[in-house]
Amino acid sequence: MPQTLRDRVVDKFTVQVQVSRQHYKELMMAVSNKKTQASLETELSEQFVLSIAVHWESFLSDLILAYVLMDPDKSMKNLRSSVVKSLEDKFGASVLKCTRTVFPKKLTKLRAQALLDTEGWNITARSAEDISSKASKYISGQYARKFTLGSDDSAFIDFVIAMRNYLSHRSVGARRILAMRVSALASTSHALLNATLRQVGPYLKAMVLPGVTRAEAIADGLSALATKL
Repeated sequence: MPQTLRDRVVDKFTVQVQVSRQHYKELMMAVSNKKTQASLETELSEQFVLSIAVHWESFLSDLILAYVLMDPDKSMKNLRSSVVKSLEDKFGASVLKCTRTVFPKKLTKLRAQALLDTEGWNITARSAEDISSKASKYISGQYARKFTLGSDDSAFIDFVIAMRNYLSHRSVGARRILAMRVSALASTSHALLNATLRQVGPYLKAMVLPGVTRAEAIADGLSALATKL
């Protein structure tokens, strides 16, 4: 069976995770017994998780675009409605009656990006709920249903977003939200990621399974979730 656009996007992401994970393990071994081993492990773990979280953001944007290209009807219908409403709100119904909007009959990736990601910042989401909402907005029902995540996966995604935000700017507010997201994982299938959060680096580099750091568990969780979408 030939690969779909969706399959290629998922494969690309999972390979990125595997390669990054292998590099992380090799670097962690390389700093073993160094004088500054502890601080180097902390820095490597933080950088690894931030990198994977950024890859995840890009993956979601590419995946939504892939589904749009596989079945563009809903996306085009919503886009037409949005354009018509914008014109009416700005110029009024009388001007709208004199206006004709023309959309491309064939949707290429570049056209889809230009229409759905008008500012060129990727299709982003602030939470698991936001991901589901944007999937429902842009993607046909047969594919959008995949983005209706269960409570465990929703809690995990919200945690990853919070971790990405904290590692990016380390603000007090981001730290507070991250602590909440960590605690929310306690009763989920991602409970290995729940722990008392004092310093983020030591939290990430801690072993949660034989030979597996919490940072690697996060990467593995994202890779597994990608295959469900």
